[in-house]
Order: sequence, then structure tokens, then C-alpha cells
Amino acid sequence: YYMSLVFRGPIILGITSGGHAPALSAVLRRRLEEELGRGWMMAACLMAGLRQQLPSGPARMDLLKRIARSEALLVCMENDDEAGIRKVFADAMAGL
Repeated sequence: YYMSLVFRGPIILGITSGGHAPALSAVLRRRLEEELGRGWMMAACLMAGLRQQLPSGPARMDLLKRIARSEALLVCMENDDEAGIRKVFADAMAGL
């Protein structure tokens, strides 16, 4: 089976129908490429960098999950708002 891939920095999405509906998989890939703008890549790169800086363990995992689940982050990513994305990360780090 072939997979349709969407690349957004460190994020790689793979879409497949297991060979049953490849045309639909291709349509979904194109839609995701259109929907997932630069904001997703910016946030993923910041998160990857932050993850490397912090010691591994439950505290790091909780922090990264809290940032990823932030409604403010989602809004900023959807609007390709780099300053807003950086603020969400900075605010989360200030709360440590």
C-alpha cells in the first residue's frame, strides 16, 4: 500500500485507505495540506526545541501536553500567528 504524506516541519501525517480507496486518501491529503498552514510547523518546531531543552520525565510530558491542548495555541496556529505561538510557549514556561 502507498501512503499519502503531509509534511509540516517535524509533523508527518500519513494517510492510507489500505488500498481500498486511494482516491479518497489523496483528496484527504490535499485537504490537510491546505488546512494545516505554517502555524502548525512553527509550533511543532518550537515544541521540538523545547522538548530537547527539558529533562525527560512526567513534568516535561505534562508541560508539552498542556501547551499542545491549549485553545490559544490552536487559534494562533490556525492564524499562522508566530508571535502568538511564541507567547503561548513563553507563558507556559513562565508557569513552571
